[in-house]
Amino acid sequence: MNNEFLELIGLDFYNSNDFIEKNIQLRNGDAAILWVHKTNGHGVLDKKSWPEEILNNYYEKTYRSEYSANADGTNFESDSHFKLYKNVNKKQFDHIKEYLTKSSKYLEIGTSFGGIISQVIDYGVEECSGVEPNTSDANYIKNKFNDIVIYNSKLENTELKINYYDIITSFEVLEHMVSVKSYLQSCFNALNSTGNIVIEVPNHNDVLLSCYNSTKYKKFYYHNAHIHYFTDTSLTDICKHYGFKGTVESIQIYPFFNHINWCINNKPQPSASDAINTPIPTSGNTNIEKSINKFYKDVEKMYDDLINGFKLGGELIFKGTKI
Repeated sequence: MNNEFLELIGLDFYNSNDFIEKNIQLRNGDAAILWVHKTNGHGVLDKKSWPEEILNNYYEKTYRSEYSANADGTNFESDSHFKLYKNVNKKQFDHIKEYLTKSSKYLEIGTSFGGIISQVIDYGVEECSGVEPNTSDANYIKNKFNDIVIYNSKLENTELKINYYDIITSFEVLEHMVSVKSYLQSCFNALNSTGNIVIEVPNHNDVLLSCYNSTKYKKFYYHNAHIHYFTDTSLTDICKHYGFKGTVESIQIYPFFNHINWCINNKPQPSASDAINTPIPTSGNTNIEKSINKFYKDVEKMYDDLINGFKLGGELIFKGTKI
């Protein structure tokens, strides 16, 4: 850790002495170093562990082939992603719909397969735009929807209108960026003076990582495509430095029964479909079966409320405006 590295990642308003070295294991089994801020817990993966193409065209094709929705690494097409994550994307959309109006000019950075932006289109805004570097996903969205502008490029290579958008969002994107400065400054320049910004990132205080005794999860959580690891404090702090004020809350993408799996089996579930969906234990044909199914849903909500009350959900959401 040195000041040159901090400048590269856009955190040069910190001092290199503010960080301590932590030895971790990445999901692929490689040993790595995480630089952790002593006060706010923000983590930065050491440059030696970054993907070789991270500064070039890594997200155009390579990322999708390295990180699959299936635990066995088999490929997942854009349309399969779109269908699989429908309920998750609905939960994410619920966090932005309060900022939408029929006259909104909406921009999403990192649209992926379009699961969230499709719901914005269905809502009906004046203008809907997205930035997506992955060629396959960008083409899928262009072919699936008519009333949308998709920039198939990295954010830093995209010429966005200045002081223009009413709402800018990103979901599971900022952690991938080398420079948070470049990203947040681009957002600041594109957002109009009264606009809203919503940023979702994985939580470095994720309850499975910070509270559970799952040794395998600690080796599963970190991977080389995530450069930054945010806490609620660091996300607020960094956004404030680059001109945004707001609040942070946590949400749960992976439900209670996924956490039970980690607790009992100490390993990931076979597929994302298993991991993100609460099981329906009965056919629901009788009153008792309906009651059992409802109990499972109630337990999930109780657990979500408990974990999110401590901001320990798997994801953090910053909701803010320009200072």
